[in-house]
Amino acid sequence: MKLNTLLCHLDQQLSTDENAQRIGTLIAEVFSLKKSKEHPDRFETLQGTKTATGIGRVTIAAILQSCTPVDWQTMEKEIKTQLIALKKGIAHDYRASEEDTTPGISVTFSTKDGSNWNYQTGDNSYTGSCYGDPHWSVVSLYRRSNCVQLAKEICEELQEAIAQSV
Repeated sequence: MKLNTLLCHLDQQLSTDENAQRIGTLIAEVFSLKKSKEHPDRFETLQGTKTATGIGRVTIAAILQSCTPVDWQTMEKEIKTQLIALKKGIAHDYRASEEDTTPGISVTFSTKDGSNWNYQTGDNSYTGSCYGDPHWSVVSLYRRSNCVQLAKEICEELQEAIAQSV
């Protein structure tokens, strides 16, 4: 069985007990492939490896890290806190877009896999902190924006982007 196929079975939405059981199964499968001398061609099915010796602690650590459930509630709270802080700095002449007449700013939030996040305001000409991440959510933030609702929308958009990339 290909490592990619095994990893696809590890869904971030699983409970901790189910995750632990599937991680154990995955590790057992990886080690059984590593030990298999009867089917050396099976070694090549493992992503990023050509021989059994290519599987080691780094691979297992990467597998375990990819199986860690994302704490979206904590991320949502952190993003809400950041939005509130950014709101305080909206000057009277700031605009989220050229068409706006209300003071506001454009804010981009990004993540690679949900384990951490970045943000940037405005157009940073490809130099902002979000450009290294594949998943983005761009919002307009105004002085009267509901930061709780906006943080929820941002996290939902990031979750959807991650799910679509799998």
